[in-house]
Amino acid sequence: MDSCSASSDRDTLEAFPPEARVTQHVVGAGLAEGVFFYPGGSAPAQDCVVLGPPFIIERAEIELIGKALERAISAAVERAQSAGPGAG
Repeated sequence: MDSCSASSDRDTLEAFPPEARVTQHVVGAGLAEGVFFYPGGSAPAQDCVVLGPPFIIERAEIELIGKALERAISAAVERAQSAGPGAG
């Protein structure tokens, strides 16, 4: 297992407001690509996504997971930033 978290500011690591629901949007975007990410986190690290790939996995599947995660995080962060403060 491994995990990652999303921050609204890379320098300060400031979290998105809970109303932005970044983790839920990452999980939803992953599901749309056929990849499940485990939602996780609580204050202060509320926007965590956990990866739990199988023990036996092919390189192509690892690449699929990585690319899906990158796209899912990008989409969720863009959505949160465009919605503005306090919006979900």
